[in-house]
Amino acid sequence: MAALPTEVLLTLLAGRGGLSPADLAAVGQAGWEALDARAAEHRCQPILHRTWGCVPAGEAIPAAIRARWAAAFRASAITALAQRADLHLIVDRFDAAGIACIALKGSWLAWTCYAEPAQRVLRDLDVLVRPDRALEGRALLLRDGWSEGDSDGLAAADWLARFKHLPPLHSPSGTVLELHTRLWDQDGRNPPEPAGLFGRSQLSTGTRALRYLDRIDNVMHLAVHAAFHRFDGGPLMLLDCERITACLGGIDHAALWRRAGEEGWARHAALFIAATDRWVSPGIAQRWDCPIAVPAELVEELPFLLAKPLAAREADIAAAKMARPDLSPLEKARRVLARRERHDGLCDYLGWIGQEVVGIASGRSEPGRRQAIAALDRWLAS
Repeated sequence: MAALPTEVLLTLLAGRGGLSPADLAAVGQAGWEALDARAAEHRCQPILHRTWGCVPAGEAIPAAIRARWAAAFRASAITALAQRADLHLIVDRFDAAGIACIALKGSWLAWTCYAEPAQRVLRDLDVLVRPDRALEGRALLLRDGWSEGDSDGLAAADWLARFKHLPPLHSPSGTVLELHTRLWDQDGRNPPEPAGLFGRSQLSTGTRALRYLDRIDNVMHLAVHAAFHRFDGGPLMLLDCERITACLGGIDHAALWRRAGEEGWARHAALFIAATDRWVSPGIAQRWDCPIAVPAELVEELPFLLAKPLAAREADIAAAKMARPDLSPLEKARRVLARRERHDGLCDYLGWIGQEVVGIASGRSEPGRRQAIAALDRWLAS
């Protein structure tokens, strides 16, 4: 029996479904090493430990691989403690200054919707504030000992005007923070961000000021975020959908689909739920009464986007931008020229252009993945 592709195997392992003993036996030592490397890239080792490290079926996985997963789980648990402490420091500091804030994505999900926060590894904390208080909040944290990360050569005020979050900040303990002022950037593929997010937000249990998006806004954000990034964020994207479904009971599905249709994110949500139904939690699409049929072939190709090598991300993004049919060649050229100001010098800028060109050219060796990205973009825009 031929082994499953690494991307499919990792997606199924993380999602706990659809794998037989024969599937596991067919992987082989080299296959497990490749899968473990990919799992590390996509922050999946801790959840693989909890899912497969202590069950009889997991004995088909080499002991050395399982030991790495256990070590990653322990490291994630320690990191999560520091991140949680920093999140509460941020919330308390902002609350004292009258700055309302909302924890986004894993910054709330890890401690609320997962059995253990160590299972949901965070690269950084994502916290939403109102645009008119963002620079003030950033200044407070800098005075408290946080330091500036890579700003791409732009001032914080320029980031505020152009992007969904300010340049990253680093806490004294090493936590990375992205201070958001919008849920997503506008590049012609995303729907307008709805108003009223703060008014609908909910207070997190057991806290004085930590808030999270309401049920429908949470699903909307996760779905649009996944589609915007063309599902390159790893299998954790789909696990988030499953966990938020389990912990946020009582979602009014009729209201969700009504809002999705009115606000332009119905296809994003349908694809997000269909992918979760296929690869993580069979039956979720029926329970959510999803009104939009998603092409089966699109869903079947998603593991090759979800679990792709991280080194392929930039090349895929560059190729997808150049292939967009809704942008004229003049607009594409304008966007390339607009990146000039984000580089310290001409050589740096020309180097970036060279990397983009090489990325697009190298993508010809991965036609299947590029075709899947193009099909995804076309379906979302149709």
